[in-house]
Amino acid sequence: MTIHTDMQILNEIVAVRLDVNIWTARRKLTPSDFKAVDLPPEKIASLGSKRICDPAELRIFSTLKGRAVALLDSVGVRFLGGWAIPEHLVAEMQRSLMDLRDDFMQAREDFLNRYDESVQAWIKDNPGWESIIAGSVVDADYARSRLGFSWQMFRVVAPKSDVLAGGVDAGLDEELDTLGSRLFGDIARIADTLWERSYAGKSEVSQKALSPLRY
Repeated sequence: MTIHTDMQILNEIVAVRLDVNIWTARRKLTPSDFKAVDLPPEKIASLGSKRICDPAELRIFSTLKGRAVALLDSVGVRFLGGWAIPEHLVAEMQRSLMDLRDDFMQAREDFLNRYDESVQAWIKDNPGWESIIAGSVVDADYARSRLGFSWQMFRVVAPKSDVLAGGVDAGLDEELDTLGSRLFGDIARIADTLWERSYAGKSEVSQKALSPLRY
């Protein structure tokens, strides 16, 4: 594609950046957690982290983030650290992302409502390590600040023509130039998966199996 054609693509797409923050419920281990143990110096080994809450309690947040990523992958192409989606799908994507955000925020409130109880249950379930866990527990407000779901949609505008000669658009032009190949690559991967799951080795297929080909 020419530079002019590449830049025209910008008029037909909207860039999406997804920001989903997920708290890991991990805290850094400190030497005081191992009072009777002769630990190596930090330049040799790091202590790692400890969990202060059952990781199963946080699984829903990763699930919802995965759904958001899958949603954007289904209609867009990776672009500038996010996705490029067709302009005519913006409203639909906004609605779908809002639904996922609502689910995320509801899950956050549910988790925070049982947070203290969950932490105490985790301490009880790990006898012998009570003091190490309890000494690093944070309050629910801290956990709340580490759980968030947001996104930004924006247009990418090419530099003015009198600046282009300086090469400042080189990175953008390269990114645009690979949009098509990435799109065809995504289509090829989807086609391969569909073939393996629904058609490979079969002489006949059901109407349900054919439905993806109609879109």
